This record gives sequence, structure tokens and C-alpha cells, in this order.
Amino acid sequence: MEVRTELISHLREKFFKKLDDEGPPDPKFHPADIARVKENNNWLRRFLEHNENNIQESLNMLWDTCIWRSKFGTNEITEENVRKDYLDIGLCFIHGKDKDGKTMFVIKCSLHTKGSKEFNQLQKLVVYWFERLERLTNGNQISLFFDMSDTGILNMDMEFIKYLINLCKSYYPNFFKLYYYF
Repeated sequence: MEVRTELISHLREKFFKKLDDEGPPDPKFHPADIARVKENNNWLRRFLEHNENNIQESLNMLWDTCIWRSKFGTNEITEENVRKDYLDIGLCFIHGKDKDGKTMFVIKCSLHTKGSKEFNQLQKLVVYWFERLERLTNGNQISLFFDMSDTGILNMDMEFIKYLINLCKSYYPNFFKLYYYF
């Protein structure tokens, strides 16, 4: 879907008007996210694409995303404050490109057993990788690949899957390239 530059400018204006009218939420938006709204047309374009150019829905989603990012501490997540043992086991990793040249993010499901990891730390690990991928790809779409080899019933963690779906649906709009093979 094509997003015209005027729509991006209009979304940006509405965001800052709402910020002026209502004041910052509690906790306040992170300065890096405010700068991103001011300067990153590609990020705003993704909200508009996700919401089929609906300005109000895009504004609501952008606002909610900035609130979530502030509460979750997204901008403060670094390799130094993610559980090193979770990072080292290779549950999630970047692996090359797909057939369309999109960076592939792999989740190796056999390395996770429901309840074996602190869920909040697992959430932080995923956000760490998503933010790293955002920087690496300049916000361009990526492919999410679930490696199900050697996976059994104990590796099925619906809470984790629901978390991933919610991240993609609510806070990382139009970040994933979806492929359907039948």
C-alpha cells in the first residue's frame, strides 16, 4: 500500500498536537522515541501501512506504542542487561536472508521449554532482538522463521507465541514479511 508523504506529515502533526494538548503520559515518552517521531518517516509509514492509511488509528497505535516502549524500557535494553545465558543458548538469532532479501530472524523452538525460563526475561530477550533488527535493517521488514526441528509437545508455549503475536500486531507494525505456503 502506498503511503503519501502528506499522510506521514499529518500523522506527525497530530501526534505532537495530542502531546501538546494532553501533555506527556506517565511515564513520559522516551526522548529517543520523540526524536523518532520527529525524524523517521519510515517508522511513521509503517503505522500508516498497518492501519491502511487511517490517520486516527495510526495515531492511536503510535501513541500506545510510545507508552508501551516507555513502560517496558525498550530504549534501555542492551546486550549487557539481557540474560547472557538466554542469549548464548541460541533460542533466537539472525540468519542470512530469505528469497526476497529480507533478514531472517530464527526462533529455534526446541531450545525452549515452557516454564524453564523467567518469562519477563524471555520477553526482554525478544524485544532486544527486535530492536537490534530494527537498527540493522533500518526498520525494513524481516522474515520470522520458526525452526520446529526436534520440537516436541513440551516446547509448545502458547503464552510465548501469544506474546510474539501481540508484539507484532501492537508495537512493531508492518515489520514482518508474511509468507503463506500451501
